[in-house]
Amino acid sequence: MQSLNAEYHYIFYFIHTYFKLNGGLTDANKMFVANRLQQLATWLYDTSMGTHLDYNQKLNVGIWSVKYLMENPNVTWEDFKNQYLTSPCEKVKNTTNTVNGLKDKLTSLNTPANLNLTFEKGATVTENLQGSTTVNPKDGNAGQSSIVVETPADGSVIIYMHTHFNGTEMMPTFTFDDLITFDAMNYWRITNNRPVDKVAMYVITSEGTFAMIIDNSIRFHNMGGKIMTDRENMRKEFYGKIKQQNNVTVNDYIKQVAKVLPDYGISFYKATDATLNNWKKVVYNTETDQLEMPSCN
Repeated sequence: MQSLNAEYHYIFYFIHTYFKLNGGLTDANKMFVANRLQQLATWLYDTSMGTHLDYNQKLNVGIWSVKYLMENPNVTWEDFKNQYLTSPCEKVKNTTNTVNGLKDKLTSLNTPANLNLTFEKGATVTENLQGSTTVNPKDGNAGQSSIVVETPADGSVIIYMHTHFNGTEMMPTFTFDDLITFDAMNYWRITNNRPVDKVAMYVITSEGTFAMIIDNSIRFHNMGGKIMTDRENMRKEFYGKIKQQNNVTVNDYIKQVAKVLPDYGISFYKATDATLNNWKKVVYNTETDQLEMPSCN
């Protein structure tokens, strides 16, 4: 921290302001600041952590983290680390593996029989204030191409998973309407000051199991505001020219989704095995106009 403050003097200002606003140099306050700085220093200087960032990015995140932690003393270190310091690749694996019942439900949805239905099958995962989660089945109705998903104003929904059944009008991965639901989940979590580190959406199609993970919750929150005020133009931008073209391939559609999701602060992933233990990030390369899928392992 001394090296950071030598170059970025306002770090001392963040700490000084914390003491000023929270009762001065009490033993409890000094212990709190020392613990937070030690935890942050461990993350900053441990080369096995934050590997998704280069040196300058990690340094900038470290400086911002001092400010955030001093301004939000009630946020636990684990919640902060999971929400802001963990790479999206780690998040998709952690969420899939640690949310109780999630992996089992995803596996049970991913069957040929379900994909050959004429309606979607799915579920939400809700989290209570004590952190316990519940999987809630949520299936569509025959003849309807999508599920109507409720996102309660208490921010309890952290995950939505569903199938896109085999059909000429069904998309091989996420749709703009999926993004609207995802935005509502993020909005209510932020509004209720609840962590967004495990907020995720999954879709199961004949092309595999895909996931959306929030990279930047503030950017997504801001883009969500635009969705509410300019929805149809945002919808057109999401699909680009895909819906006006003939002979569109599955790869064309997935490439378009990979192209636009980063603008929303969202990362896009695909599971590479039936056990959902291994994932690849789906990335659009602007220079080659091709998809790339670096491994998350």
